[in-house]
Amino acid sequence: MASGAEDGVEPRYDAYYFAHSCGRPYIRDEEWLTFFARIADLICNEIQPRSVLDAGCAMGFLVEALRDRGVDAYGLDISDYALEQVREDVKPYVWRASITEPLTRNYDLIVAIEVLEHLAADDGERALDNICEHAGDVVFSSSPLDLAETTHRNVQPPEHWAAQFARRGFLRDLDFVGTTITPWAVRVCRRQEPISRTVGGYERRLWSAELERNEIRKKAAKLERRVAAMEREIQSASSERKRLSRMAEDERVRRRALLGRIDDLKLEISHLAGALRGAREAEARLEALEQTKTFRYTAWARLAWARVRKRLWVKDDPRGSAVMSQSHGLPSEVGELAGLLARKRVAHFGRTSRTVVAVATAASRTQAVVSDPALATDLLDQLEYHGIRDTVDIHVLSYDDALRQLPPCTFDAVVIEPDPEREDVASLVDRSLRLLSPTGLVAWLGDGEFRAVAAERGLQVEDQGAATVAWR
Repeated sequence: MASGAEDGVEPRYDAYYFAHSCGRPYIRDEEWLTFFARIADLICNEIQPRSVLDAGCAMGFLVEALRDRGVDAYGLDISDYALEQVREDVKPYVWRASITEPLTRNYDLIVAIEVLEHLAADDGERALDNICEHAGDVVFSSSPLDLAETTHRNVQPPEHWAAQFARRGFLRDLDFVGTTITPWAVRVCRRQEPISRTVGGYERRLWSAELERNEIRKKAAKLERRVAAMEREIQSASSERKRLSRMAEDERVRRRALLGRIDDLKLEISHLAGALRGAREAEARLEALEQTKTFRYTAWARLAWARVRKRLWVKDDPRGSAVMSQSHGLPSEVGELAGLLARKRVAHFGRTSRTVVAVATAASRTQAVVSDPALATDLLDQLEYHGIRDTVDIHVLSYDDALRQLPPCTFDAVVIEPDPEREDVASLVDRSLRLLSPTGLVAWLGDGEFRAVAAERGLQVEDQGAATVAWR
């Protein structure tokens, strides 16, 4: 590298500089050696000089590439560090010097690659004088960029250097393409030619550049149209992608809904299967029950209760028969009670959880009081089935509350299924008689002292199988 002092400060072209200020580390490696080998091939093929001076040769890579190709090449540089890295067999052909210093001989070609921007302006003038004095052919490159590099002191555009060479009688070889070196590398030669020839050469180069520029513009316009078309396609594809995404999301929602419905149906099927199993088990238990001695031995009790119902109902009432014949698998007292409610006012007390109390308060509307909410639901279903739901109101009232709160002389019949542990017979009979109308009757289901107690109260008593019936 060649350099001069500016403001008393001398740039240092040492190991740090070559490691950090050349774009990439400037060392003997395959990339740098290949780069200078291509330059040497360009010089040998296009210029074919016999002698070459590389001004600012650094580590001598171009010198050794030219000498390896048979060219009498030399180099100079001001960096001791760089010169120490020169290949041993090339060291005799390089020396420490500045390109501003007078040369001792002429050369067919002087090469100055990225050198003059490192010199101050006046040193650059002296360097150009020195180069143009000792060679008639120059390959020149000086960066018009990289103003931030601290060793760059005279960065100029290409036209500045072209003017400098022209003042010294050197014009550009318009046919030389130096882009192998840098985009701004040129070859300038000393020429003694008419101005017309020089202008013709530049016009030829300008015309070629104009044609190239026009072709580039056409290609650029074509590419712009293609890019615009591609952007429209991208926009259309994006819209289609969004549409498909929405469809996919809708399908996912629909699929989730269908899966949820499938789960619901599976659960419903499971419930129905359970209900079916329960119905089959109940049917099996009923069939088994019908085969037991108890079922056969209590036939008289069921017959007695049928007689009680017969006394309560009008014989020719078709609704009563329909009600009695349809219980739909519900507890028998529900279907029977629904039938009683259709024609009569009945109270039914039982010790089981399905105790029913039904009260009629007016001829047009019946109030039913049920001690078990589940039985109330069953009863409503039965009443709906028999078409009398709108004439009956169902309320929940406990067993004890029913006996305490129901109005007297209300019922045509009171059916008692006693619980001896909770009530004594006399107390239960007395409260039942209080509810009974003057023409009503009491049906007693169970053992105990009912006959004696009823007789003590002046009631007529008759056994009806499992039931004992008493009336005033």
